[in-house]
Amino acid sequence: IGTQTGNQYPLCTSNKHENQFVAFFRFLREVGIVIKQQEAPKQNQEEIIDSLIEGNDTIAILATGGGKSLCFQIPALLSDGITLVITPLISLMQNQVYELKKRKIKAEYITSEMDGFLLNDIIKRLENGEIKLLYISPERLENGRYYAIFKKLNISYIVLDEAHCISIWGNDFRPSYQSIKNLINNLNPRPTIAAFTATANKKVISDIEEILDMKDT
Repeated sequence: IGTQTGNQYPLCTSNKHENQFVAFFRFLREVGIVIKQQEAPKQNQEEIIDSLIEGNDTIAILATGGGKSLCFQIPALLSDGITLVITPLISLMQNQVYELKKRKIKAEYITSEMDGFLLNDIIKRLENGEIKLLYISPERLENGRYYAIFKKLNISYIVLDEAHCISIWGNDFRPSYQSIKNLINNLNPRPTIAAFTATANKKVISDIEEILDMKDT
């Protein structure tokens, strides 16, 4: 993420976002998060971060292990609202939420295997503004119950992991991904959309843009 040295913030690559990044590093310092130099974003990550902060729908092709989580977690923490991270990878949800909680960041995950008691507790905390990042499986979005819940929330970003799964031309096509467009259409104001994939040809990218009705990509 970068390293603070005195009053210098290396992540600030332009004056346009300097105040936001200063506020972000101040937030990290206040909650006691330790940042290591090797975690500093690479150029392609900075471009994705900048695009999302500017409110642009963004498609990002990053290799596995390319640091995609950093690309949406920084905008998420700088935003006023909640970030929904939609991913089919339960192990990824669990690992990232665990790491975020270790850093005192309010994060939770919802899967199709979760029992009702725990689910209701998470929903209550969502409605009370006690969760900043929510990871959720695409299968859960097939339940219309969540549309009513999310419609009441201030959602800044929807992050789609493994975005190629939305296209019938992509690897591991998942029909449950088709419900994501319905979710987006039910939200007002419309959140910024970020779609991440490790591999996608032109046809798959076109499908992602069209199915999600992405703007400014």
